Amino acid sequence: MLRSKRFINTILIMAGLIGVSSSLTQCAVGPTTLPTQGVPISGIAATEPIASTMSPEPPSPTTALNLPTVPPTPDAPILPPGDSGAATNLQSMVECESPGKAIARLSWTPAASPGTVQRVDVTIYTFEGDQFESSKLLPPGQDSLVWEQLKGQAIHDWRVLTLQADGWVPSKIASFEGPTCVVEVLHTPTPPIVIQ
Repeated sequence: MLRSKRFINTILIMAGLIGVSSSLTQCAVGPTTLPTQGVPISGIAATEPIASTMSPEPPSPTTALNLPTVPPTPDAPILPPGDSGAATNLQSMVECESPGKAIARLSWTPAASPGTVQRVDVTIYTFEGDQFESSKLLPPGQDSLVWEQLKGQAIHDWRVLTLQADGWVPSKIASFEGPTCVVEVLHTPTPPIVIQ
């Protein structure tokens, strides 16, 4: 769920940046004459066209938008589990962070041959196809993550993938069970029964 929201938010932000960049490029092409306005303003009609004051020069490199060089999930194949290219020593601890909110604290040892980035995949189904959720991209040396998208008390499988030159090298699969986090219930006192 969180990955989906972040992905949608990333797409919306990128679309907005492209739209702004496109608008700036169109505005920067050259002076534009706006249509005349024939509606009287304080009894005087504006009859002169208004010229755009935008500079015809394109934006300088210092004002260019910096887009991420690594997409949220690089398109690389998932390879068979590896030795020095994969993370090891996966450990998890689950807890209730607040009433009704479960989290899993995941930790691991990064790959002996560090890749360019890492990510964590979690599923209650299988890692085949797209039946799992992925974290955002993590630095190659990161060794822990708090996972908040737990699915009740289900058994969650998880793995750490390290992006090496040939593709994603997965760790062995580890598991944890979601905790039972009781939601705080506010009790309203029952009024006493009066017998008349």
